[in-house]
Amino acid sequence: MSRLSLKSDRELSRKLHISYKLLEKIRSGALTISPSMLLWMAECAQTSIEELRSVLGERRSRARMHTVKMT
Repeated sequence: MSRLSLKSDRELSRKLHISYKLLEKIRSGALTISPSMLLWMAECAQTSIEELRSVLGERRSRARMHTVKMT
């Protein structure tokens, strides 16, 4: 939130154009971040998806088949 100069989750939810309740569910782990939400968050934060994933602790890309090179 500091990167966006936001002081609260309510401000963050307004910046992302999502409800505060949805943001609470994402923070609590009750709801996963969709690929489209991840892209929108990266655009709002003016950062790469890879950097955002590392900040969020996202590790799914390591286990996906599209990252494995077949020979």
